[in-house]
Amino acid sequence: MKSSIVLYDIDSTIPNLALMKISAYYKKQGFRIILSRDIEHIKADRYYASAVFSIAPSHEKVAVLKDMYHNNIDIGGSGICLNKRLPPEIETCFPDYKLYNHTAYALGFLTRGCNKRCTFCLVPKKEGKVKRTDSFENFVPKGQRNVMLLDDNLLTYP
Repeated sequence: MKSSIVLYDIDSTIPNLALMKISAYYKKQGFRIILSRDIEHIKADRYYASAVFSIAPSHEKVAVLKDMYHNNIDIGGSGICLNKRLPPEIETCFPDYKLYNHTAYALGFLTRGCNKRCTFCLVPKKEGKVKRTDSFENFVPKGQRNVMLLDDNLLTYP
């Protein structure tokens, strides 16, 4: 029987880039991937969850997942922890757009960070100063003409 991994998308309104990279990484290793936007128990070998927003409904869903899986789930995202990062071997994976059956546009970052220090914004604390981090060929499928850049402040990059 093929090992399986459940990926919980806590609150994304667009495909979750981190979950697409986790999916790509583990699919290469032969795992069966299950995506769930519902917080329900699913039997699998490993569990990951991502919360983009630090809002009450997201925290409530995370609490339910922690109660359900205890220490057997890896939960990340800006809504949970600003210091947690994907390991380099996962971060560098080409996103698995099939996870969401998504073909409308590619999404990714060319830069990360921001040089401004707006009081309401978590980006400088999470990402530091603006820096180039990627290129289109690392996240745009061949033939895709539409791209959504998730850059925090692309125009501050020299």
